[in-house]
Amino acid sequence: MFKVRLKSLREGMGMTQQEFADTFGVSKGTIGMWESGAREPKSLEDLRRIAVFFGVSTDYLLGQDKKRPAPMDGDGLSEEQRELIRLFGEASPEIQAAALAVLRSAEGQDKAQDGASAAK
Repeated sequence: MFKVRLKSLREGMGMTQQEFADTFGVSKGTIGMWESGAREPKSLEDLRRIAVFFGVSTDYLLGQDKKRPAPMDGDGLSEEQRELIRLFGEASPEIQAAALAVLRSAEGQDKAQDGASAAK
């Protein structure tokens, strides 16, 4: 199931095997082997990074979750948004947590400013 879902998600993002390989620091041949079922990612961390990159669960990638996530084909996403998704997927868990904290803090500040403007 992994091979089918990986290929579908990659193609849905409009990425070639080479682009995906470059993003994850592996060879195009490795991606080809993953998509043919000849091999699977060597570590759980690699599987987690793939799931985060595509915005799906590891259960979905492995076929344990039948519910297909919302399409991530890039429609309506700016280049900056695509880059954020890519960088987030490549980041360590610590950096991901720090990035989320910054975004949540900024979002809270925006809401506070909106509330103050509405009160005037």
